Amino acid sequence: EAPALRLRLEAPAEDALVEGERVAVAGRVEGAAAWTRVTARIAPAPGPDGVAAAEATARVAPGEAFALEVPLAPGAHRLEVEAQDARGARAAPITRRVRRLDAPRWVVELPRAERPPLPLPPGLAWGDAPGRVTNARDGSALVWVPPGTFRMGDPAPPEPDDPAAPAHEVVRSRGVWLGLHEVTWRRYRRFCAATGRPPPPEVVEAGPEHPVVAVSWEDAVAYCAWAGGRLPTEAEWEHAARGPGGGRWPWGEAPADGRRANLLRDDPFEQTAPVGSFPGGAAACGALDLIGNVWEWVHDGLAPYPRDVAVDPRGPDDAPTRVQRGGAWTSTVEQTDALTRSHAAPDYRSTSVGFRLAVDPGGP
Repeated sequence: EAPALRLRLEAPAEDALVEGERVAVAGRVEGAAAWTRVTARIAPAPGPDGVAAAEATARVAPGEAFALEVPLAPGAHRLEVEAQDARGARAAPITRRVRRLDAPRWVVELPRAERPPLPLPPGLAWGDAPGRVTNARDGSALVWVPPGTFRMGDPAPPEPDDPAAPAHEVVRSRGVWLGLHEVTWRRYRRFCAATGRPPPPEVVEAGPEHPVVAVSWEDAVAYCAWAGGRLPTEAEWEHAARGPGGGRWPWGEAPADGRRANLLRDDPFEQTAPVGSFPGGAAACGALDLIGNVWEWVHDGLAPYPRDVAVDPRGPDDAPTRVQRGGAWTSTVEQTDALTRSHAAPDYRSTSVGFRLAVDPGGP
């Protein structure tokens, strides 16, 4: 009696994430007395024709390993592998769930721990530059800030009661999509027109691409909810601003100047500047204007920093004031870096305060 035909599949693994346009299928057939035909196919999509989306075959000699490549469209699929030898014997088929990474090359090239989860959340689409996506609701660009661990706060505060102390370790277990720019007057007016919310008073001369100002924390929260996101947490903001190097400024340790940020002096703008006017001040994640232009509301209520390790910290929701970060066109270089904290009541409005959008990642 001929031995039973057995199919051994070495690749791909179950729930494999495929980074190219083809999935590699490899293994062996045991118990074959003569040549065996191995077929690997992507299971047919639902429909009346029942045609497989793609398949590949190989003819292998007894004991010979096989290696196939099957074209794979973006998304999740079921891979089916079958074997039949020359005498007509069939091996029990094997199936695997596989998913092609539906993302541009820059995502594929990131270390797995730093990749944004996929699929993207509803409303986001891949942008026109590496590291960016576009938010459909308000048309804004966002950049990816990967998860990570960093030292938050000032290790050598100049004053004993400096609100940026003590320095402490923060673990961010998930990344976040963060606004490339501060929210502009143009986008905020669109929000007001869509929702009936009163626009803020135009208390400074500013064009449509300048950051919106005179918005309260409550206004900023309402806009972010309308745009499909939220305000960034203070830890997310600081991690984005300091980057993997942990510098005092988004660009490193050199103090701010008129080429990198719109502060009180040494730049060409008397008040706010159009967003993106200082590409030399970009953070490692690509975000612009994190220092200067306008203070930015974040989610957190003001509270002293903890001394122990904090995991995904969020300030207290019942605090009487909310935190602002980054300084503004009214701030001096000496007053401002990526560690600086300010705060105000949730209904506070100022010609130097705005905000930027954050969107949570998608994926499982």
